[in-house]
Amino acid sequence: MASSLATEASGAEVIAATSFDPAHPSHAVIDEDETTFWSTTGCFPQEVIIKFPAPVFITKVKTMTTNVRNLCVDKCDGASPVSWERVYAVEVGDADGRMQVEATQTPKLSATFLKIRILDGWDDFTTFHRLIVEGSHS
Repeated sequence: MASSLATEASGAEVIAATSFDPAHPSHAVIDEDETTFWSTTGCFPQEVIIKFPAPVFITKVKTMTTNVRNLCVDKCDGASPVSWERVYAVEVGDADGRMQVEATQTPKLSATFLKIRILDGWDDFTTFHRLIVEGSHS
């Protein structure tokens, strides 16, 4: 598997998230540990915004979650995260509380920021364990 562009080790950072739990912080989605996770608060939508250290080209996005029903991925290739473009939206199948792995190939897209929005869940609470972004540095 290709290495992810969205890791703390590669310089990516979570710059915003809509819910906060000190035991399950938002930066867990990019810490490369599938046992840690960001926990949402039970209201939807929820979102997390990732900033790359420099513009990247994205070719695949993979999410590892639980209880997520609908999610969408948006990108911004500007200097500030103000103008978003939809990359894709998907309904994730119900896994009855077990890990959901969703991967989507994309055309080669330039991005400085990536926003993952959880629009709805199969339960009141969802968890986001890992974000893997494949591609290359621009």
